[in-house]
Amino acid sequence: MSRATRLAFPLMLLVVSAACGGGGDDGPTATNLETRFDVTAHGDVALLDEDTVNEQLVSSNPMAGEYRFERGADLGDITPGQPVVIPGEGFGLVREVVEDGDQVVLWVEEATLADIIQDGEIAWDYDVSWDDFDITYEQLAAIPGISDIVITRGSGTAGLLNIAYQEPNPRKIEISFEHRGWTFKIEFEPTDGRLNFKLTAGLKVGMSEPAAISGEGWISGFNYSSIGHFSDGAPSDFTTEVNGLQGELELKWAAFTEPGTTIAEVVRFNVPVALPIALPGPFGIPFVLQIKMGGRIVPELSAPSASSGGSWKVTYSSDQGFNVDDAVGKPTGSAKSQKVDTSGDTVSAGEGPVGFGVGLEFPRFELGVAGLEPFAFITLDMYSTSLWTPGTLLTNDIPPCQYGYTKHSAVAGYALKIMGWGGLSDQYTLFEHQENKYLDGKECTLTGD
Repeated sequence: MSRATRLAFPLMLLVVSAACGGGGDDGPTATNLETRFDVTAHGDVALLDEDTVNEQLVSSNPMAGEYRFERGADLGDITPGQPVVIPGEGFGLVREVVEDGDQVVLWVEEATLADIIQDGEIAWDYDVSWDDFDITYEQLAAIPGISDIVITRGSGTAGLLNIAYQEPNPRKIEISFEHRGWTFKIEFEPTDGRLNFKLTAGLKVGMSEPAAISGEGWISGFNYSSIGHFSDGAPSDFTTEVNGLQGELELKWAAFTEPGTTIAEVVRFNVPVALPIALPGPFGIPFVLQIKMGGRIVPELSAPSASSGGSWKVTYSSDQGFNVDDAVGKPTGSAKSQKVDTSGDTVSAGEGPVGFGVGLEFPRFELGVAGLEPFAFITLDMYSTSLWTPGTLLTNDIPPCQYGYTKHSAVAGYALKIMGWGGLSDQYTLFEHQENKYLDGKECTLTGD
């Protein structure tokens, strides 16, 4: 019997399960899980045998379209150009099947979900809580050489990534890495239905550490949902939302320059590990929702005797997402509440213009097929800054200005080629709030009036 099956039949599957408390293995525990697939595949789609994949797949690289099996694995009568699904691994259009030593290699080219699905609905609805990290540990540990992996950023600067599981508290994850002279440390720890997080980073110059930042807070559990429909081999609509999210974030920084030095390099960073939530897909196509963190450091300490310090806090409750219907997109959701204010002294000083800004993007939700680039994202971002201009010191024509602000926003976007929508892409600012602060509560003007 052929080990590849033609999917000339409908797949109807409704799975409802619940996982509560510790000891589960869904990563960040998804409670009240509901996954709905009611789809019909195109008649020429081949589904590789699940046992063959589980027992004889040697390695896979979905991004490169490479799937290596033990020699002798029965891949069935698949032909070039035919849509094929490798359950639990990926999908594509068959390019060729070749023997390579003691292995047989299936090469596939890029395909879309519309190449697989003729008609029907795919949907996920998860109430996500933070009761357990077991599977997150397993997935991180499964990355080859994770304890000494070298990461590279755009400039080519390399750093060392280390991940530690804290004893006697194995629920806590610590990640550290270096990037462009900064040493970053991130902690994640679930407690009481929340995910607590803390980021610290310090810039080392010679024997001193003239700049340091921190971001600390928590996010609540939330409801994540996505639903998409296909008709006559084409997508008709797609919606993804994160609802019921609450959180708090406090950003702090302190920086100074020594005689003859400056701190003025803008540094963007991405924490090189995501918190993954596996999403089963139709025909075994693996989807994943990843929760990521990134940010930027924006210093301008070039003037003599420059220094800056600041502390801002945001608390919020929000819904956020987007809907695409007949290739027309629109944002959904809103900020139910947002409170932005300073939480400590926020002052910059120097013999010339001085500024310092810190931004943290967290949580950033990315939906994609495992191993491929994500096709939808929803992100919350906080950016805080302090600015100082001394004015015209000799004539006092322009008075000095001490000013700071924090902006808190949510953005959603998509690039839905993988759904079958060609080059359809867009992004939206869902909500945004900026709080400004001036010395003595008086706005800066050119005249001081």
